[in-house]
Amino acid sequence: MSATSVLTAAVGVMASVLKPLGFERRGLKLVRTGDEVISLIELQPSRQKTAESLTFVVNYGVVVPSLFLGRDLKKPEYTQCHWGGRVAGVDGKEGWWPVRVDDAPEQVAVKLKELVDSNVLPALEGKQREADLIALWKTGRGPLLVEAQRLQCLAQLLHRAGRYQEVAEVRAQLEQKAVNPFAVRALEKVKALGG
Repeated sequence: MSATSVLTAAVGVMASVLKPLGFERRGLKLVRTGDEVISLIELQPSRQKTAESLTFVVNYGVVVPSLFLGRDLKKPEYTQCHWGGRVAGVDGKEGWWPVRVDDAPEQVAVKLKELVDSNVLPALEGKQREADLIALWKTGRGPLLVEAQRLQCLAQLLHRAGRYQEVAEVRAQLEQKAVNPFAVRALEKVKALGG
């Protein structure tokens, strides 16, 4: 057995714990398909790993299917999330937790459950509807998104909700920020919405 095998087995234990909440295992990920968003919990091992030890971070987020640009919604990646974060350590910075080859998968799963229960599930709870993300993005915050992405996604969800006056307001904000090619493309996509 390797440290990677221990972590993989621990995710299997967590999958059974989170199954009643609708999560399904996909490798080192736990995915829940809701009515409006897909929730993701992803365990990311560090690049500096050996057979004897590794460290991992817990990423989490949501994907809005109507905004998804990837290939497979059944296997979303953390980098494709429209909102998300990483579990922090006691110092407030992203936390990396160790796994050793001689660790029991059940013990690693206990630590995972603690992290998920205290950090991830409460954070995901308020991001399960498109309206939750609209409210967040209207505040100017959008973890994981650059400003132009935040505004483009906000405009798309507002358009889906029939809130056309607000789409026009977001478009005006984008017009002021369209100074780089990425922001220009975002503005073009918002203009194409019409409404």
